[in-house]
Amino acid sequence: MVLAAEIHALAVEPIHARSSGSTVGVSTTTIDGFSKSDGHAVGAGIAMRRTEAGERIAGQRVGLTYAAIWDRVGLDHPVWAPVFEDGVHIGDDVVVTRIVAPKLEIEAVLGFDKPVALGADRDQFADAVTWARQITPLCDEEAIGTSSVTDVFGGNLDAVYAVLANADVNPIRAGDAIATGALTRGAHPSKAGNRWIVSVSDAPSFEPIEVRLT
Repeated sequence: MVLAAEIHALAVEPIHARSSGSTVGVSTTTIDGFSKSDGHAVGAGIAMRRTEAGERIAGQRVGLTYAAIWDRVGLDHPVWAPVFEDGVHIGDDVVVTRIVAPKLEIEAVLGFDKPVALGADRDQFADAVTWARQITPLCDEEAIGTSSVTDVFGGNLDAVYAVLANADVNPIRAGDAIATGALTRGAHPSKAGNRWIVSVSDAPSFEPIEVRLT
């Protein structure tokens, strides 16, 4: 059994690490009996402390949506966490020199123009989505990989819908952006000087997105 004091310490640790540019250990290997519900409690504690400090939530991120790796990491469903406004960057140039170990994941992001309550049916859920895309990443003109949206838990909508079936997740608000999991089955090490291009293969009206890391 994980004590409340341990949950508190685990919630504080990554906040301190983020501000100091350091790293933290893996709780599931350092604390006996650490469970998925304990992980949800730690995540809720982190979000509470950040919002109490005045930070604003911009949406949510769904992770580990590639079901083929669940056995390896001990999961049976996707995971999720809030995305804060200071983690959302608008523009072509992204500064990564202050990040300890920068990595880049290519994801499809869904925009919601209506709130979605927990337990909403599929029609209500789909009606609230503004857009969705399939993408192909390149780094410095070298293709990293291609993917299908079905790699993401059977599809991007299915991934988010599955998360909303959990009582621990926050309802979707109007205006939220939801990142739906890595389409290239993992994160790619990155560094200042890299240039990433994302092309949309099934929507030719969208021009490629170029991101430069500085």
